[in-house]
Amino acid sequence: MYIIHPCIMNMISSFAFLASGTVAYYRNIVPICIGSILCLTSSLFYYTSIIMHSRYTHIIKVIDMFICQSCILYFILTYMSLHYLNIITFLAVLYLVLVYYILNLSNGSKNNYIWHSSIHLIANIGIISLIEAY
Repeated sequence: MYIIHPCIMNMISSFAFLASGTVAYYRNIVPICIGSILCLTSSLFYYTSIIMHSRYTHIIKVIDMFICQSCILYFILTYMSLHYLNIITFLAVLYLVLVYYILNLSNGSKNNYIWHSSIHLIANIGIISLIEAY
């Protein structure tokens, strides 16, 4: 049993998207700013639906995954360049894919929420590196 619901940690780590959104806003890269805010919003809706035991959790999860994966693809296709900082972005995407794949293989593992929280943090490091390289 957990002291707090495991999704709270994921909700808190989702707020890291404010960092990439803020950096994108100050660099005047509006699509990344909007995408980061969309990722934050869909993530919060998803974790709230889990905590509230909503019957729509599965649908919200699909929407959340679609938004986040679409943003990753759009950001990479639109803003990736041959800049050394994009090595960090590439490694972040590799981390996201590997960790998410491993989490799916270990469905129900006790520490999945910790690893999933790390996905939020690493994704934002990758986004900020992409912004700085642009």
